Amino acid sequence: AVAARVAAARDLALFRGVPCYSNAGASFLLQMGEPDRAPAFLPRVLALHVVDEPNETGVYIKRHRIPIEACAVAGERDEIHTKLSAEGIRIGAFGELQRPPLHVAHGGRPRFAEFIRTEPVP
Repeated sequence: AVAARVAAARDLALFRGVPCYSNAGASFLLQMGEPDRAPAFLPRVLALHVVDEPNETGVYIKRHRIPIEACAVAGERDEIHTKLSAEGIRIGAFGELQRPPLHVAHGGRPRFAEFIRTEPVP
């Protein structure tokens, strides 16, 4: 069932012309994020949003009201570390976010409750 949902998300991304990468069995999907669309919230599906400045991230997050628990940052970007730390966002290296240390709270947020709204998203 999960592979069918991942395959459907992959096929939709390809139909819309969104760059993406998946294997033949649709066991995962990595796609470029679309600024006008909220994340898919599917297991094994990751949308990658590339930004150059910290403020670019805030636009997407505010538009879709997404709570961010952690963020991977490449290289030494003090301005990004400062901005994310001030927001209470855990910073890690690529490949390490899925293995936070045991002393980290791991977010502690409900997975979908924050995304259920009664008003439309602008």
